[in-house]
Amino acid sequence: MKKKLIAIAAAAVAIVPLTGSPASASVTGGFVFECTASLPEFPADAGTGSCGSAAPVGTTSVPSTATGSVAGVTAANQPYALVAAGAGNFSATFDYAEGCLAGGVPPPLGTASGTATVTGLTGVKGGAPTTATATLDFEWVRVGLTAAVTFTDGEIVFSDDTATPLVMQSAVAEAAFGPVLLGNNSCPSGGPLKAVVAGAAEFGA
Repeated sequence: MKKKLIAIAAAAVAIVPLTGSPASASVTGGFVFECTASLPEFPADAGTGSCGSAAPVGTTSVPSTATGSVAGVTAANQPYALVAAGAGNFSATFDYAEGCLAGGVPPPLGTASGTATVTGLTGVKGGAPTTATATLDFEWVRVGLTAAVTFTDGEIVFSDDTATPLVMQSAVAEAAFGPVLLGNNSCPSGGPLKAVVAGAAEFGA
């Protein structure tokens, strides 16, 4: 089941261009990520969920992971380069709406907005070793098994407690949704849902 869901997630992707602003703190690079989304109710007109390492129903555990790298210049004009690697370093929380359009079937459309976090970044800033955490505010629009994701804001906090905006002058975001549907996930009922989410975010100055 896990391999099937990952295959669905890898195949079903939507790409959305994003334009941002100012060059001084811009970032290049990107992350590939995977996590298990937990929705307390699906369908639901409004709910709050999370994405981490929980196992989907009937599968083995899917560790939350983010791999990749980012590089840029901080707001204080210090160059930095950071690498993400390892299990358990990616998480997200979000508010979602997955309302019914027709009885007897799962909702085909859904929206969400929230914050994704990548921890344990390692690298250099201003020529000195550093660690960091990156946060990305996002909006998600799902159609079937594909989701279009846009980023609305971001920040990197370094180990010396300094922070810099994660400014994305241009980006490509892609994500896919592999749910484990149960009988109570069809409209009009709403039971808990687990889903593998896999995707990538690429930033370019």
